[in-house]
Amino acid sequence: MSIVLAGLLLGFSLIIAVGPQNLLLIRQGARREGVTAVILVCLLSDVALLTLGTLGVGVLVERAPFVLTALKWAGVAYLAWFAFAALRDALRAHRRVGALVVSTGEPRGEEHGGGGTALATRVRPQRTWVRPALAAVALTWLNPSAYLDSLVMIGGLANQYGDPGRWLFTGGALLASFIWFPVVGYGAGLLAGPLSSPKVWRVLNVAIAAVLAGLAVKLALI
Repeated sequence: MSIVLAGLLLGFSLIIAVGPQNLLLIRQGARREGVTAVILVCLLSDVALLTLGTLGVGVLVERAPFVLTALKWAGVAYLAWFAFAALRDALRAHRRVGALVVSTGEPRGEEHGGGGTALATRVRPQRTWVRPALAAVALTWLNPSAYLDSLVMIGGLANQYGDPGRWLFTGGALLASFIWFPVVGYGAGLLAGPLSSPKVWRVLNVAIAAVLAGLAVKLALI
């Protein structure tokens, strides 16, 4: 049990810090748009990375620094683009309010009366989860810190315990992810009402852009 607790505490210490994943979760959770898909991407990515780290793949990463260098600059580019997109949304002059209002109901057809008949126009459901899910994939797998934290740090510490201790340690770290991501994603949904104002979203997008730009600069200087 102490091994699981050690993994849990380390997992929380690494995951709670403000980062691209958490910012994306907060934004999509507040919009109630694709939040489940983002959570699943984050969880499955952590399962894959921590499993690989526990299997000793972190050693290969340490011996191939060019891989981390390539990921580093790809991550810088994506963070910069994501920051630009957030700032663009914040500064857009005529942003539609309808895009900011959260709808929890099923799409309904419009009824048009004419000649005693009513025609229902069926609204095709949009896959609003696809873009957030792809963003989560990019923010996770183009982030060198994810490899260092999961493959090298957690994987390295887990392997200090041998079998079956290393899997207990990894299980504890994964438990932190399975607690944190749903709490942040679905918890942000409680803010959907206050955040439905375009003015509030402009402020939030500016803040997100500033944090992501700072993370991009920090990553570039490492």
